[in-house]
Amino acid sequence: MRTLTSDMYDNAIAITKSDTDVYEPPVVVYVGGAGVVNAVPAGDPAGAAVAVTVPAGGYVPFRCKQVMSTSTTATLMVGLS
Repeated sequence: MRTLTSDMYDNAIAITKSDTDVYEPPVVVYVGGAGVVNAVPAGDPAGAAVAVTVPAGGYVPFRCKQVMSTSTTATLMVGLS
């Protein structure tokens, strides 16, 4: 299992939940406040969102091209690339 560390990324952006915004390049999402992240995986050509429950201080286990407003309850999210 690979451990994520801060030296693996060059950029960080605040994630704003949106049903229309697309992240290019896709980002790894760090979650500061536990909850559900409803996100579209970078490799999904159909654009189907997947709901993942993430603990505080955790990461969504795939790169995301969108973090949907609908059904996302996690807070303090940061996109890393």
